[in-house]
Amino acid sequence: MRRPQAERLRHVSKHPPSFAVRPSVKSIPPRPRAGCTLPAPEAGRVGMAREIPAVLLALGLDPAPVIAAAGLDPALLEDAENLLPASWLGRLLSACGSATGCPCLALRVGARAGLSSLGMVGLLMQNSPTVADALGSLIRHGHLYHPEIVPTLEITDGTAVLRYRILPADLVGSDESAECALAAGFRIMRALCGPEWLPGEILLARGIDGRAAAFRQVFGVPVRSNEEASTLVFPARWLDQPVAGADLGFQRLLERQVAHLEDMSDEPLVDQIRRSLRPLLLGEGCSAARAAGLFALHSRTLSRRLKAEGFSFQRLVDDVRYELACHLLRNASMPLARAAAALGYSEASAFTRAFRRWSGTTPKAWRIRTASALSRERDARQEPALVPRLVLRPVPARAGPSGACTVGVPVADHRIVEEAPGAPGLGRASQLCGGGMFRCQPACAQRIFPRDCP
Repeated sequence: MRRPQAERLRHVSKHPPSFAVRPSVKSIPPRPRAGCTLPAPEAGRVGMAREIPAVLLALGLDPAPVIAAAGLDPALLEDAENLLPASWLGRLLSACGSATGCPCLALRVGARAGLSSLGMVGLLMQNSPTVADALGSLIRHGHLYHPEIVPTLEITDGTAVLRYRILPADLVGSDESAECALAAGFRIMRALCGPEWLPGEILLARGIDGRAAAFRQVFGVPVRSNEEASTLVFPARWLDQPVAGADLGFQRLLERQVAHLEDMSDEPLVDQIRRSLRPLLLGEGCSAARAAGLFALHSRTLSRRLKAEGFSFQRLVDDVRYELACHLLRNASMPLARAAAALGYSEASAFTRAFRRWSGTTPKAWRIRTASALSRERDARQEPALVPRLVLRPVPARAGPSGACTVGVPVADHRIVEEAPGAPGLGRASQLCGGGMFRCQPACAQRIFPRDCP
């Protein structure tokens, strides 16, 4: 008798089916210096970032200037299939969150995203036989849209744990990307399982910082903050659930299309191997044979190809272990022994020796130095506590004490001007391009209000 899908899938990311890859012959990035994390893959797709304009509109802002100010052409976000550098999702979420003063912007973007945000991969998931098969497709192919987001699925004692990690950990907006992925993962699971699905618990990689109400509104279950990774925890029996409306004939066609997307990638073989090692190392371990099997290669063939490009399999394993170690150590609340166990070390001392070999310092010293650098960075960005962040919201025309329309004016030095000249009862706040100032012009009235995140 065939075993249940959950039993066959002890760790989805460890047993993906093979797909052929034609490695591109191009220059390979050099090994990073000690203390530096590996760069993220260069290209992804718009994916979940497609939802950013709608969230900005809901906050009462014109999306185009906000997105343009972050350094991106707003037209790119109109199609989830448009190519976008891997690091830009976090950058956009961070920049838009700062521009709007909404600390929950990433959460709101993720809560709007879903299977359609993952294009062809989302269609494949929607037409998979079971939820476990769908999550397997996400783990294998999600990098086509968001290479920096690394999902893994583990099953222990009847409990499924779906984690989302952002790698490298020092990407701008990595916390925002993780929150967005978590909210999108929640919505995807409900689309696959039905509206009755709820996780038993939500784990968040950073603090909630007064946003508990927003998280309860999105997830409806308890949220624990400052954990190892952003995580959905739910009963493993849901993995055996058939995906409603799945077309298995269409699934086979979609598998070929997604394999074609993988095959078209100009990502060097070395970088593809690095990426495939992440979920394997975060599971129960990896081997050259298992990694080679992901690319329909024999382990000796993989070794020859890597040697021709100046690499060895063990060197790539060490590179990825170091990258993952930096990600885990950035969580100051995680004990060193737990980080060591997550990377497959039986003792913390063995992990410390390996980390010193990779970086030239101990994990404790690296953690202290990184925490100090992050603190200085936060202090440099922090605004005066008594100055509210302001956004525009249309209101009926109102006259000020002297017949001038009442408009708040945010200025570059954070002073707030209460009055601005204009026709009595008529005015329009419009941004002046050089100084971050707003002034009144005859037209429709707008007033600037302090506004808290919903």
